[in-house]
Amino acid sequence: MFHPDMYLPADHDVARAAMGFACEWEKGFMNEPHSHWRGQLIYATSGSLKVVSEAGTWIVPPERAVWMPSGTEHAVKAVTHAKARFLYLDPDIFNGLPDNVTVIHVTSLMRECLLSFLTLPRLYDEQGSAPHLLAIMVDELRLVPVMPLHLPEPESPRLRAATAELIANLAAPPKLAGLAANAGLSVRSFERHFQRETGLTWRKWVSQARLMEAISQLSNGTRVGDVAHALGYEGSSAFVAMFKKATGHTPGKYFATDGRGFESSL
Repeated sequence: MFHPDMYLPADHDVARAAMGFACEWEKGFMNEPHSHWRGQLIYATSGSLKVVSEAGTWIVPPERAVWMPSGTEHAVKAVTHAKARFLYLDPDIFNGLPDNVTVIHVTSLMRECLLSFLTLPRLYDEQGSAPHLLAIMVDELRLVPVMPLHLPEPESPRLRAATAELIANLAAPPKLAGLAANAGLSVRSFERHFQRETGLTWRKWVSQARLMEAISQLSNGTRVGDVAHALGYEGSSAFVAMFKKATGHTPGKYFATDGRGFESSL
């Protein structure tokens, strides 16, 4: 059972190197855009979260987490009913962590250390177990694989309008020529501007958008066949092939592996 302190609002001035927070959100809840001076691990023990910032969107399905560097403005939305767990780290004490927003696997070891840390008071004993738990979690954060769950947003309004139209029609994506015309660009200019602003080709961005929507729906318990149909795939086999190519796992294995690709015993 977590310490009662963990359910209190986050106090970033607490005189400790790290701080935990636990909450439960209903589907559709979204907090206001904000930032904090501590780096933050955003993790759901059940359900699925979406993290949104000016730089893009990140999906956080079960057993994955988002690392949010200090000072990065963001908001978190519950895609499903979710039990959210947070760890805030002082960047002056814990170094070597990612400089960018990153989705990572949560290994079994990291998960157990985090849950154990949340049983301690905010003003934990600095000579007790907390420093050891934190050292393990930070080591894991530095080592675990980064997941391809980021969808970068273009900067210009006309390109953002194109991505919004695509997201609204993933089952039958609009033709690139039409999107380019709506943006007042030739197809070639559209593709050039889009890759410069997002770092991805339009085709790769479309694939990434479909992958992230697939993971969001699967984490909500939707069947593979239904997800494949909703995203416009001809059948489940084509969808599973895409999913495995992108993540290294079939959908079933993806939601049943730990951070290094082994099946979880949890």
